[in-house]
Amino acid sequence: MKNQLVFIIVILIGMLIIMGFSINRRENPSNKVVSVQKQAPAPASETDSAPAPQQKTMGAVEVQVTPVRLEANAQPLLKIEMNTHSVELDYDLIKIVQLTDDLGNSYKPLVWNGGSGGHHLTGEITFSELKGDPDTLTLTLSGIDGNTETFTWSLKEVNQT
Repeated sequence: MKNQLVFIIVILIGMLIIMGFSINRRENPSNKVVSVQKQAPAPASETDSAPAPQQKTMGAVEVQVTPVRLEANAQPLLKIEMNTHSVELDYDLIKIVQLTDDLGNSYKPLVWNGGSGGHHLTGEITFSELKGDPDTLTLTLSGIDGNTETFTWSLKEVNQT
């Protein structure tokens, strides 16, 4: 008799659990349609006007240069990324880069924090402070897998915001 009572209680508890899952499933079906609303684009900010990264192939090396800071009365800061699978990237960036503007000024590279060597290289290079009010800046990279390339940005677009 005692065993039958325990058996009936276990059955009742099991039925309550099954009913609970059944009710929960009806209220929250797994194939529920979710409404997705598009958000309005964020308002334009100063970073939206930053000059775009530029990418060029120099022999067997893919080079991307991204302006980080190009402002009047500031030291230009550029991020340089190089990737290859066949060339050793053991370049001394301080010696092979040149930054010039349309006013004829040259800017000395001060700091390269990306090291050298390997097949993937990323770092930032800082130049001496800009002089005057140039319209464009041009970075020249020389000797990357025997090639020279230039990357030019308009500063007027940046300074209009």
